[in-house]
Amino acid sequence: MRRSTSRFGLAITPVVSLAVLQFIGCAGSQPEFGEVRGKVTLAGKPLSGVMVTFYPDGEGASGGQFARGKTDSAGNYTLATQTGQQGAVVGKNRVVVNWPTPDRPADWEKGATPKPQGPAIPIKYTTVIDTPLIVEVKAGGPQAIDLSLQQ
Repeated sequence: MRRSTSRFGLAITPVVSLAVLQFIGCAGSQPEFGEVRGKVTLAGKPLSGVMVTFYPDGEGASGGQFARGKTDSAGNYTLATQTGQQGAVVGKNRVVVNWPTPDRPADWEKGATPKPQGPAIPIKYTTVIDTPLIVEVKAGGPQAIDLSLQQ
């Protein structure tokens, strides 16, 4: 018994198969998050008003799924992603601590540069490549990850 297939059927089958595989691949690629909070200190003193950013690190790191939080007056922070997801991606993360970029005042046009809102943060903590702050985020409820910066 011979089966008849149209040229259309032969042409569409690979396209449908590819679409199904892409859908399955995308559905399984959602990262897992763990709630994170903590305290940032510099030489033992709380850093108030700094931005703390966790970048997923390692094989399969979620591109663009960084998490960020700003410290309060006591140096405490809580993380969330740019899409509002609470926490950070589970696994190894590289942590960067920076002063937020101030709004661009008219003085910048005249060559003035903005000054940090507090003590200078050592440069090694301000870049993702050089940061010595590498932490493990675990799945689930709130976990405290305190960050102790040294001069």
